Amino acid sequence: MESLLDISFDSIRYFLTIAKHGSISKAASMLNISQSALSQSMKNLEQHLGVSLFNRNTRGVVLTEEGKILYEEAREGERFFRKAIVDAKQTANFRLLSNFKISCSRGVLENFLNPHMRAILRIFPELNFEFVKHYLEQDVVKALQKEEVDLCFVKSDKNFAIKEIECKPIMTLHYKICYNPLYYSFPETVKLEDIKKHTIIVKTRTERSDSTWMEYSFPRTIICKEDLALLSMIKQGVGIGLFPVEFLENDELRSVEVEGFKKVDRVVYACYNSANKVAKEIVKIVKR
Repeated sequence: MESLLDISFDSIRYFLTIAKHGSISKAASMLNISQSALSQSMKNLEQHLGVSLFNRNTRGVVLTEEGKILYEEAREGERFFRKAIVDAKQTANFRLLSNFKISCSRGVLENFLNPHMRAILRIFPELNFEFVKHYLEQDVVKALQKEEVDLCFVKSDKNFAIKEIECKPIMTLHYKICYNPLYYSFPETVKLEDIKKHTIIVKTRTERSDSTWMEYSFPRTIICKEDLALLSMIKQGVGIGLFPVEFLENDELRSVEVEGFKKVDRVVYACYNSANKVAKEIVKIVKR
């Protein structure tokens, strides 16, 4: 006796088409096969299942109770099947037609993404990667919709969300006052008054800096547009800077607690179109 697993997808597809149109003749025309072949296919399916799927009348056919159950379940299965085909084709297109484009700041790239690249390359051995310009929060949706980029890493406030795209939190960055001990010496905790005589270095965040109040608390402020430019100045003793402690390199630089300092936390988000399966898999890897 044949197994139910031997039922072909074509016979289910034929059944769904007949049920949708309520007519074997209309279904045969839509499927581009003969009515006799379609009728025989349905007889074989009914014999295989051991149930009647249709009641025939002068107007066409109507589903039996068993037919209604099969129709609901098979229709749901067909949706999954079609989705699987689309997903497979999309992944193949990424591998064959274009580079996979990633946008992130140099700080996120060097300190966070690079350590995962070997694992990503193993998962996608045929995929080429291209790192493109860093898109800011307000430009991410447009860049993804125009397919200028496939995956964006952005730093933003907690609970950052854009309904048009997926925004997955990857990690939280904690910003503290950092310094090079070759040029400065601080106890573990200081008062703001004790460090105000030094130059403070902060990074711009679109139209405002990460900590605008500091610009008014310190007599001299340097504002940078790049994390690495800020880090370089701290290393060279130009000043003390506001920088995420998660990105400090080894023990070359140190951080200091400042009494009354308003904490600055930022979250790194991975942003991508929900249909982009490659981006979704990469995000799973970097979140491990």
